[in-house]
Amino acid sequence: MTGIGAPVDATGPDFEPISGVSLAQYAEISKNLASVNYDQSRSAEVAARFGVSADDWATAVAGWNARMTANREVGKVFNSLYTQG
Repeated sequence: MTGIGAPVDATGPDFEPISGVSLAQYAEISKNLASVNYDQSRSAEVAARFGVSADDWATAVAGWNARMTANREVGKVFNSLYTQG
């Protein structure tokens, strides 16, 4: 298990893009949902600004959320990416 403050190894199958959406891109799009007051019904609109289709976004959301639930390291990397300035 990774200790507090230790770097996370963000490699392996759980870190592969889902429907072409990398974890970094997923975090960036998720952060940009603030522009629509986190209205999930408009998430496909926000994703489209980043060149991601509605279908690919829906698949990526489900997939990344499942990976974060199954692998805490994925969640740690997501949180780090999401909170970067």
